[in-house]
Amino acid sequence: MKKALSLALMASMVSVLPLAIASGAHAQSYSRLVVFGDSLSDNGNLYTATGSPTSPPYNKRYTNDLVWAEYLAGSMQGWYTATSYTSGSIDLAWGGARSDTATNTNGPIPGTPLQIANYTGHGGTFGANDVASLWIGANDIFQGLPIAAGNPATATTYMTGVSTTAAGNAGTQVGQLATAGAKTIIVMNLPDLGSTPQFSTDPTTSAIATYSSSAFNTALAANLKAQAAAHTGTDIIGVDINSAFHAIIANPQAFGLSDATHACVLVTACVGGGLSTQNTYLFWDTVHPTETGHKLVAGLVAQYLYTPTLASGVGMLADETYETRRANQAEMGDMLHAPHGSDGENRFFISAMDSNASRRTTVMQQSTIGGPPQAWPSRPMTIRRPVSAPAPCTRWAKAWPSASP
Repeated sequence: MKKALSLALMASMVSVLPLAIASGAHAQSYSRLVVFGDSLSDNGNLYTATGSPTSPPYNKRYTNDLVWAEYLAGSMQGWYTATSYTSGSIDLAWGGARSDTATNTNGPIPGTPLQIANYTGHGGTFGANDVASLWIGANDIFQGLPIAAGNPATATTYMTGVSTTAAGNAGTQVGQLATAGAKTIIVMNLPDLGSTPQFSTDPTTSAIATYSSSAFNTALAANLKAQAAAHTGTDIIGVDINSAFHAIIANPQAFGLSDATHACVLVTACVGGGLSTQNTYLFWDTVHPTETGHKLVAGLVAQYLYTPTLASGVGMLADETYETRRANQAEMGDMLHAPHGSDGENRFFISAMDSNASRRTTVMQQSTIGGPPQAWPSRPMTIRRPVSAPAPCTRWAKAWPSASP
């Protein structure tokens, strides 16, 4: 019987560390992270240039602490602080960025095409163990929605064009990064924008925002598949943020949250309550996550990055076609929230096992991307499959090695 890959998501509200998972004596590690995107990834570039967002209550980023990339890679260079484009992690994302070079209603903000051009123009290259990330598209949609609202009869058609164009831009940029030498590229899709506090209170705006993010995600998946076929030497990893946030919003208490529907900055008791209070909310403002949300994203990205090394012993991902892997996403839906280790030390954790079995695994963790791995033995676990769960793992690669990525 063919073995299936099951994923167990151990969510941490206190400490989320990227994990290098060992299969036998093998462990994957990465050297540096190169980030492109918008306010969901910006580590202070927009603030340095404009003084926005107002800090405090913001933390020079569109959140109350750090962004996901900093939890994944530690201290990072920025647009204005970069001293090297070939060593050390670097974050070139800008709050308000679009996926194109069109006139931006947020101001003269470099979109992802200019971010990539800035990196390569300064001699930026990608080593074999470097990771590039791209998270873009939300601002294209945000700026399209008011125009769509002006003519409800054509709103869906208009937003289809906006969303699919943005997804096509993202796909093109993935191709550019692969051509520039990136061997591992992580690409996040969009959460359900209709479920954010910005749009969720009005059924009409919520519906068109949800439709737009869904259209973007569908088109993005198709574009990533095409780029993987064209760049067989690059591991292109699609991170399903949408499914993860649906799971969190549906059951926030399971992730240590008390509120997944309101913006903390608009609630006096929350914004004035300090980090411990703020981080019981999923949303910091009407569209951006709190520290808790960013740590969840960091842990989820780590899960995607390190899964192949552990999964190599299973073999399924190495020899199945793209279509079969997509069909088997149901088997990859075992995302269970459960503690691991001592109190206060829950972590994102992956376990590969037969459909109905448990096994002992050895975990190697990097404190950050670029950091040294440290052994962390795990205890045996039995995974019980839920009745329904999101499909968390989508990878596109023309040919996956059978041993390690």
